Amino acid sequence: MLRNLPIDAEIAESATPRGLITNAALRKLGLSHRAISARCAAGRLIRVHQGVYFVGHAERTPLAFAEAAVLACGPRAALSHDSAAALYELRRWPRIPEISSALEHRRRGIRSHQTRTLTRADVTVRDAIRVTTTARTLADISSRLTDVQFTRAVHEARRNGDLTLAGLQRLYASCPRAVRLVDPGEAPSRSVFQHLYRAFLERSGLPIPQFEAAWHGFEVDALYERHKLIIELDGYRDHQLPDRFEQDRRRDALALELGFATLRITYRRLTQEPTQLADQHRAILAARDPDRAK
Repeated sequence: MLRNLPIDAEIAESATPRGLITNAALRKLGLSHRAISARCAAGRLIRVHQGVYFVGHAERTPLAFAEAAVLACGPRAALSHDSAAALYELRRWPRIPEISSALEHRRRGIRSHQTRTLTRADVTVRDAIRVTTTARTLADISSRLTDVQFTRAVHEARRNGDLTLAGLQRLYASCPRAVRLVDPGEAPSRSVFQHLYRAFLERSGLPIPQFEAAWHGFEVDALYERHKLIIELDGYRDHQLPDRFEQDRRRDALALELGFATLRITYRRLTQEPTQLADQHRAILAARDPDRAK
């Protein structure tokens, strides 16, 4: 609650953390249209959009302009599309902020999308800005991305913790393309997969291989050099790229030529069948132990 402060101090206290304030908030403080205009003329208020002002100085950052766009379009608007993806660190900030709303908004400097399908479940708050959820954002920008870009964006959102399994299910429901491209049982990133695999080995009492090992001009996920055994953690996003697919096949052929075996481990099996996988892993290492025949 404001404490009988001078009016300019009350304005500053009522502004958002980025120094933004709306015409409605100013009128609530008792300022008339003339008083607002006088402060604009004096530079105490800097107009961003009709009815939205910076207090004292303009914070010229994409985040501030994104917040200003949402405020300008009212309480039913939310940051969306590429702007929302940028807020989730999945895309670069667009030159013009994008918002979505059930109402039609035509404002200079704002790219507005009118939609009748935006529900409360599709909107959240991030960095004090109303924004579409990660699932809704990914569905909205899906048509702008190639298959590889879309898959990477989904995996990045999962790795960051912004797209939960429940969110992924919502994405499936609204974006059939996601069903085709994204396996919910797949590791969200290489680093997560490797971390879980290492923990699995330690838990099972299995020897630790060399991770991300250089092998005859290739990089393999893990390598047991003595046992001539290559471990491939199948399913994380890089393996979906066409050049990586071809590279894997060339490496597999060379491995056969040099007497190396390749054990491919999926995220689903690592997380759902750890006991059976540990037994098989142990048996393969034992069978390929160079000291076994001595």
